[in-house]
Amino acid sequence: MKKVTVWGSILCVLGFVLFLIAFGLSGWDLKNLDTGEALTQRDLTRMATTRSITIEDEDADVILSVSPDDQIHLSYFENEEETYEISGTDDLRIAHKTAGQWPLQLFQLDFYDEKRALKLAIPTAYQGVLKIETQYGDIQMAGIASGDVSLRATDGTIDLEKLQIKGTLAVDNDYGVIRLTDIKVADSIEAKTQDGKIVLSNLDAQNSISAQSQYGNIELADVAVGKKLFLKSYDSAIRGDIVGNLLDFSGTSHTEDGHNNLPETLSAGEKVLTVESEYGNIDLSFSE
Repeated sequence: MKKVTVWGSILCVLGFVLFLIAFGLSGWDLKNLDTGEALTQRDLTRMATTRSITIEDEDADVILSVSPDDQIHLSYFENEEETYEISGTDDLRIAHKTAGQWPLQLFQLDFYDEKRALKLAIPTAYQGVLKIETQYGDIQMAGIASGDVSLRATDGTIDLEKLQIKGTLAVDNDYGVIRLTDIKVADSIEAKTQDGKIVLSNLDAQNSISAQSQYGNIELADVAVGKKLFLKSYDSAIRGDIVGNLLDFSGTSHTEDGHNNLPETLSAGEKVLTVESEYGNIDLSFSE
């Protein structure tokens, strides 16, 4: 107990010292610690010859939609403290940057009229690679086509619908919901989250689909695969509807401490089905 008290006192002192440093850097004026500078909207247009587009952000929502023409359109917000570094032609990279002195940033409070968003519109014929990462923002994509797609979020919602993917779709979200709807993929789909729900609706992957969640439910509706379907949870339910017949699949299904409506061993079909859960229920059905 004594050690905890000592360490707590040390952390309090360090926090106070950092506050004094930030206060001094602000000119000893509390107003400078109050809010950041107002954001200004910027717009950029590129020819659609890009092989790949990479977006790296921290807390902005990233929204992708269909371009009204054959060009790539980018809309974003920035000020002196928060800017975007845009580089490359064939391989376009858009990276969020935070300027300023880090002790001051610790105590700076930013209040904007609405949540910051980065919007990207790409042509329907785009065949390049998309790689998007944001820590605390949402990722939304609707109605577009592309090559390989890789999406990563820490604590936001990833919501995708009506996509045509020529390669693979990989979605990783630590603590937020993953929702995939009306998507066709030439290769594979992989969705992974630690503490969020995964909702898969009307998916068609010519190769495989993999969905893994630690503590969020995995829900399926009209999910079709060409070769493999892998579903895994730790303490959450796996339920829904798979396109086809139970006899189309070989593989295993098992839950350590839950209800399972499937046979533990399947050996009839050419497709592979693997369903695993430690403490969650498994309730899956099949439809032609």
